[in-house]
Amino acid sequence: MFTSNYNKNNFTFKLKGIEIDIFNYDEIMNICKMIMKKIIVEDKDNGLYKFDIYTNYQYGMIIDGKKISNDDDIDIKVNFHIESIFLEEVDYFNYKDKNKIIYYYNNKFYIEYDKDSLIDSYILYGDMVYDILNRGIIVNI
Repeated sequence: MFTSNYNKNNFTFKLKGIEIDIFNYDEIMNICKMIMKKIIVEDKDNGLYKFDIYTNYQYGMIIDGKKISNDDDIDIKVNFHIESIFLEEVDYFNYKDKNKIIYYYNNKFYIEYDKDSLIDSYILYGDMVYDILNRGIIVNI
C-alpha cells in the first residue's frame, strides 16, 4: 500500500507491506525519483530536499521529507533510520492482547506495530517514538 500526505514544503509517503532492499542503490534511487516526479509535476518546485527514510520489517517504509531551500537545481539529502520502532495508538479498554507491552504517554496508549494486528490506527515513528519509550509509563493488562 502506498499512501502520501504532502504540501509544498513537507511530505510523508508510507509504503506499507512493501519490501525494499535499502542497501540497493538502484531501488532507493527509483523511490526518490518517483517521489520527486510527483512533487515536481504537481508543484513545479526545485530546491534542496531532505528525506528521512524509516524502515521497519513489520510495517515497511515511511519516507518523511521536507524542502530545505530553494535552488535552481534539484538536490536530495537522504538519512536512513534502519530497523526503526513504529508504534500505534490503541484504545486501552478494548485492547485484549496480553503479550504486548502497552505504553501510556500524554493521555494515550501505544503498542509496537505488528503486521498481524487488526488495528488500523495512526502510526508513530521517529523522535515521537523515543519520547514515548523513554518518558512513557509501561502498563500491564
